[in-house]
Amino acid sequence: MKVFNGLLSFISIIFCVSAASNVGAYSLSPLNQSFTASGTVVVKSPSSVQLPVSCNVTLSGYVDSMGLGRFTLATMSGSSALCNTPQATLNYPMKWTPTSLVGSFSMGNLENMGYHVSLVTGASSHCGPSTVAVFYDNVMRQLTSSNQPLSGSCTLSSLNVLVVSTFPIVVIP
Repeated sequence: MKVFNGLLSFISIIFCVSAASNVGAYSLSPLNQSFTASGTVVVKSPSSVQLPVSCNVTLSGYVDSMGLGRFTLATMSGSSALCNTPQATLNYPMKWTPTSLVGSFSMGNLENMGYHVSLVTGASSHCGPSTVAVFYDNVMRQLTSSNQPLSGSCTLSSLNVLVVSTFPIVVIP
């Protein structure tokens, strides 16, 4: 009986510790839902002589079974040659992890953010991959970021995309 009580006490402690470690955890919902996120990205890099370049961006991804956003495809376009070069690629997969929620606003991280640009002239920039802070509005479905440094002497000046899916993607505690 003492062995059984000891085992029961041990299981209770493990359960309490694991429950406490999940306090404050945030996730995206609904799980296993695909989405697209379209809008603009403004970046500065050595290829642009640190001048801001605005590009249209479309990201495709899904909410995985753990409630994390996974961006698996990205396309860029725009009036700048830096947006349209065939070698202008964003890193992916990128991982979107919510870290807090206040009202309808969430903070989080976007891991593996970066891009590579190679121009015909031979100039190239390797920016990132880096982890950047992002904000998400559950009501407006806007994912944004601003003034985030990227490795390679680059800056994510701004990211502003509208997240669209069959069922609205929201951050939940």
